[in-house]
Amino acid sequence: AYQQRIKNTGFTTHQCPTLWVNMDMSERGVHQRLQTLAKGHNLPKVEGVSVVNFPSNPGLDMTNPDAVVALERLIQEVGAGLVVIDNLVTISGGVDENSAAMGSVMYPLRHIASSTDATFIVIHLVNKANGEYRGSTAINGALDLLLNVKREGNSPIAKVSAHKVRNMPVPPLTVEFHGVHNLGGRELEHA
Repeated sequence: AYQQRIKNTGFTTHQCPTLWVNMDMSERGVHQRLQTLAKGHNLPKVEGVSVVNFPSNPGLDMTNPDAVVALERLIQEVGAGLVVIDNLVTISGGVDENSAAMGSVMYPLRHIASSTDATFIVIHLVNKANGEYRGSTAINGALDLLLNVKREGNSPIAKVSAHKVRNMPVPPLTVEFHGVHNLGGRELEHA
């Protein structure tokens, strides 16, 4: 099995099938991100990633028991060990993110993670005023790890810091993103 040690962190990653639940970007945008990832690692393409694009209406509503069952089945069919959901507000079924009712969105995700043994990355945007966590404590309470990814302006450098850690300490780290598109903007020239 493929393993990679993340530089200067002591963490090891393990390759596994990934399910990307796209609720927020165009299909082209997701594929450009995956292309950037592949080129940045000198790979011809990213393999093992299944992208599911949900229309905005009705989308994926985690307050709906049928949607919870459907997501769980999809993860099992793909055999996903990693599930990326972009983004939290789009799966909330209209629940106000500042309401304790966000527990009805978060706890089904914890149930699915437990029943499928998959790791979830759920993207949630920060408060624009201060760049910090926003929303109900029910969101934070359901998480094992809350990471804040922050970059200044258009800088390719982002700082990643843990704001909540349930099981083990996570040191802060810095990541750098580079990708240059050709003149037409559709193909990535290099990353």
